[in-house]
This record gives sequence, C-alpha cells and structure tokens, in this order.
Amino acid sequence: MAMVPCRECGGSVSSEAAVCPHCGIREPAGAVTGHNRAHAGPVHDPRDHAPVRRRGGKTGWMVAFLLLLVLLALFALWYTDIVNFT
Repeated sequence: MAMVPCRECGGSVSSEAAVCPHCGIREPAGAVTGHNRAHAGPVHDPRDHAPVRRRGGKTGWMVAFLLLLVLLALFALWYTDIVNFT
C-alpha cells in the first residue's frame, strides 16, 4: 500500500483507495502507474462526477404547497358564489 498522486487532482491517496478523499473520483490510482504517470494526462470517466439524485427535496414541497393554495383559492371562489346567491 503506497501513497500515489490522484490521477484527477494530484492529491496524495493510497494505491488501494476506491475513492479520492480530495476530489471524489473513483479509482484515483487508476491504470496510471510507474514511469508513464508523468506523461499521462487526467483520465476522465463520465461516471466519476455523475450528479447524485435525491428523492424529494424543496421542489416537491413547493409544488405541493402551490397546489394547495390553488385549491384553497378555488374553494374560496366557489364558497363565495354559494353565499352570495342564497
């Protein structure tokens, strides 16, 4: 277990590390080893920095709240029509 530079950010990571603690890239030691490390550029994998999807969040609550306001407004309009005509 040797300390090697990360293939993405250059931070010091273990050669057995699954994820770089500095930049979060998977397999930071990668296939870049030995003498070709100085000549190899960063290896980019589109899965390395894929966005993490969260369930729920603020958007869902805001949509639910706006829907509730619309329903309350419709009920208020309906109720005032009934009260005015009776």
